Amino acid sequence: MKAIKGSLLVSAFLLIIAGILLQFCRTTNSVEILLIGRFVSGFAGSIIYTAHPIYLLELSPPHLRGTAAVFTSIGVTAGICFGQVFSLPQIFGNEDLWQFALSFHAVIVVISFLPVYWFPESPRWLYLMRHNEEAARNELERLRGVNSEECVRMEMAEMKELATCAPTEKQSFWMVVTNKENLMPLIICCSFPLCQQLCGINAIFFYSVGIFMKGGFTLVVASWMNFGAGILNVLFACVSPVMVQKFGRRPLMMWSSGGCGVSLVGMAFALSYIDIVSWLPVLCMIFIASFIFFFNIGLAPVPYFVGAEIFEVETRSVALSMGQIFLWSGNFVIGMFFPLLENIWGGYAFLPCAVMCLYCFLLTWRYLPETRGKEVADVKPLMSQGFSSKIQ
Repeated sequence: MKAIKGSLLVSAFLLIIAGILLQFCRTTNSVEILLIGRFVSGFAGSIIYTAHPIYLLELSPPHLRGTAAVFTSIGVTAGICFGQVFSLPQIFGNEDLWQFALSFHAVIVVISFLPVYWFPESPRWLYLMRHNEEAARNELERLRGVNSEECVRMEMAEMKELATCAPTEKQSFWMVVTNKENLMPLIICCSFPLCQQLCGINAIFFYSVGIFMKGGFTLVVASWMNFGAGILNVLFACVSPVMVQKFGRRPLMMWSSGGCGVSLVGMAFALSYIDIVSWLPVLCMIFIASFIFFFNIGLAPVPYFVGAEIFEVETRSVALSMGQIFLWSGNFVIGMFFPLLENIWGGYAFLPCAVMCLYCFLLTWRYLPETRGKEVADVKPLMSQGFSSKIQ
């Protein structure tokens, strides 16, 4: 099986195995099987988050690469929304059917991968890694359709130029992380996923029911409001392809991290005084909506594919794998420690998340060059001097 497409197929197989384990954990009354199933599904998710944006980037024509890669983020938000639907008490979120809420994803995975035989392989991977020019050309012709000879010729010429600049030897993990020219690209590739998780989006969705109940709503109403926030998340995510294509990565990351930071600060103070001022629950919901909007225009989509735009094909897998380590570490930290902070600080628990947004804003402003419409060879030299790099 071939590289990127094969990685996606492996992740699908692991998700099906995880679904089977999660389905039968109740039958066997085994917490161990439940934990193993969750571990396997998490491992499969890390593969998808690494391979899928690269796959979309390398299949897309040059002028649509950023737009196509955003669909990874849309898939994630849609998956969260589906999870909320299946977890409703009227469906699987009850004492009798909870195992189906955990395992039903396997059905969606099977349906999604039925046409896997017709999925194309990445032309860039075929040309640059397998050195198979004929196969790369065939895949490009299949992807670009009829009357695309000129487009295929230009992309083949682009890949030939990249091949002349590519390293002659395979880049190991140690070679990538010890190369001083990779320092700032690695910091960006690891910091963006970390900021995506620690900016507070998971805290809002994990604990939004409690937040809405603090606003005076009943548990039933708060649960439906949480579902509404999930739908709002998907709607805002659907705007991101247009935003990424029109405005580029750098301004969107600055607007996103800045807007999220301001929304978090406002929400922290609104939650802290929500029992004192009658109109603060409404203001709190406005801040939640604004946070979800700003998150989806930059912090949600860009971390998934920015590494593929600042690393060559030979080093890309190492960089994105490191990014996934930081992404899941951030997810673990927010899930484990946010409830503790919330118990101690109340609404002010969102302030550390605002600090992470500030860090992301400053990192983007100082060190991230615009990558829209540019090749790695044009972008990476701007970051080759580490902390002394100048992107202007």
